[in-house]
Amino acid sequence: QWSSTNATNTRQKVRLVRLKTIAYMGVIAVVVALLAITSFKKERMLLDINRNSDLYELRSSGYVDNDYVFLFHNTDNKDHEFYFKVLGQKDIQIKKPLNPIVIKAGQKIKAVVILRKPLKSNATEYKRAKDALIPIMIQAYSADDKNITIERESVFIAPSED
Repeated sequence: QWSSTNATNTRQKVRLVRLKTIAYMGVIAVVVALLAITSFKKERMLLDINRNSDLYELRSSGYVDNDYVFLFHNTDNKDHEFYFKVLGQKDIQIKKPLNPIVIKAGQKIKAVVILRKPLKSNATEYKRAKDALIPIMIQAYSADDKNITIERESVFIAPSED
């Protein structure tokens, strides 16, 4: 029969229910509960936004363009159509892509994104202007499942109009 060293020396019964044992079981229960909670809160879409090395591009038509590379990752087990919008900046428009991006279950896709903002005056006046950093919030979402949505911060760079 199994016995602990302490129980053999003192000729007492082995105490399985001790403060240490209860504390260890409590810690293990908390870890298992946290693991279960985080596994149910898995994001079904991941988005990584990278800016192009060019700050911006001035268009002769009176617009400034910023290029980005979006890495969409569909972590859901179903195919989805993803699209995005710029929150809080009504004058910044999506130039490319114009249609939702279809991503199969578990697939990653890189998409070149061009955002455009109109300038107040002629583009040639901005050649020597300082740059303005405009913080933007991009919300990506599934066009076919309203529960799949994610927001990421980025920056739109344009010549200062002051």
